[in-house]
Amino acid sequence: MTAWDIKPSGVQTVLENTRKAAESMGRTSVAIGTAMEEAGQAAGTVREDALPGEKAAPGQQAASGLVASGLNEFMAKRQKDFFYLALRSQDSIAGALQATQAYNQGQLQMAATKQREAFDDPDVQAALDKARKDAAK
Repeated sequence: MTAWDIKPSGVQTVLENTRKAAESMGRTSVAIGTAMEEAGQAAGTVREDALPGEKAAPGQQAASGLVASGLNEFMAKRQKDFFYLALRSQDSIAGALQATQAYNQGQLQMAATKQREAFDDPDVQAALDKARKDAAK
């Protein structure tokens, strides 16, 4: 630990750049979700009685076609992966910041602990459950 040579200003620059990249990744994730939803709607349905351009009546959900079903299945299987990336980024940024703050205060053991904790795998299922609960409010 005595071999640490941290330059707080350098850490701050890296964290700021990483934060910006993570925010961009978040916006991209939202855009992917929107694009998938729109693609599913644009693909329409595959039914014998379907009419070209047919839309659901107001207040009713449109029938889901094969493409929409496939896209929904893809997103459902990748949802944890997307959440993992976001949580990992968030935990890494917070851990680096906390470790640097502890280092600056001379708390080298705390710095090592915060650094180690930043590498712990996030609880993706708990985060998904919380997000779903918050969205339902």
